[in-house]
Amino acid sequence: MTKRALQTLFALPLLLAGCATTPAVVMVSRNYDPTTIFKVAVASFSDNPSAAGSGEMAAGVFEKYLLLGGYRLIGHQQATQALSGQQLQLSESLDLASLRQVGQELGVDALVFGTVTDYSDAQETTVMTSMPLEQSTPILGTTETVQHTGHTVVHTTQEVVSGYAYSQTSQVVPETSTLPAHVGLSVRLVDTQTGEVLWTASGDSQAPYLSGATEQASAKIMQAVLKQIQPGR
Repeated sequence: MTKRALQTLFALPLLLAGCATTPAVVMVSRNYDPTTIFKVAVASFSDNPSAAGSGEMAAGVFEKYLLLGGYRLIGHQQATQALSGQQLQLSESLDLASLRQVGQELGVDALVFGTVTDYSDAQETTVMTSMPLEQSTPILGTTETVQHTGHTVVHTTQEVVSGYAYSQTSQVVPETSTLPAHVGLSVRLVDTQTGEVLWTASGDSQAPYLSGATEQASAKIMQAVLKQIQPGR
């Protein structure tokens, strides 16, 4: 992975910074040597149980962040087409012999597998909230005026507002808010020669739309991975 690629990744726009979600978690094998893993293929991402097709979408988004990480990439669709006609499918159920055969057929050093751990679309929620209200009651008083007309004196009394008495009450009203879309991913890089998991990472993010949340989660994961495997860069 090149220094330029790392600088590009960490210079992503703030749009991909994500909202207040948990930091990505990364584990790296002691045997992982980033100088020996150059070419990788995105194998498969498992759907979230509640969202059919979410795995394919997430795999497509995650590919671009592997490129920014400096890997030479064969995409999932390209890899699947290359293996058409072979008795092989890109899934984590591959045994070591099949894994090596896939690696040889595609010319890759490692395969990327993933799982969509959460895929929740944005939704509106309505809750009942108490709204404080202030009520005012006028305080009435009287005032008297005296008017002289010739030898006649007229006394007039009238009510006037001398002030206000204030009281606090509350009223329960419905309040609608929007929960952002949330996506969680778990990703693994597997050596095609040994079957060893070279690194595994998980992360999540939220955004107004599922596509944005997937972008942000992918960026967060790769940033965390590169920080672990390239600490001096």
